[in-house]
Amino acid sequence: MQDGEVITWIAVRANSVLTSLKFYTSLSNSYGPYGGERGRLDIFKHPALDPMHGYLSYLKGSVVELDEGVNAIRSLDFVWLYADLNCSESHGMATGR
Repeated sequence: MQDGEVITWIAVRANSVLTSLKFYTSLSNSYGPYGGERGRLDIFKHPALDPMHGYLSYLKGSVVELDEGVNAIRSLDFVWLYADLNCSESHGMATGR
């Protein structure tokens, strides 16, 4: 990613576990998909009216063991930050799963 570029939305495919992630940025770039094309498609965007001021701050999740030694991502929480990209002040937060 370039300086000043942030993730503004994510395409997720999932069945009982996550199968794919694709990230989209403020500079209209995309990264991925990481994983396969199977599963239900869900889109996660920052809830701010102005997407240029909202971005993915971090994510957290849980893992499940499918078979011995085979793990998969069961869930991810996308934590979005609403801030002026020219300053470090946070104006609010929202989460999505």
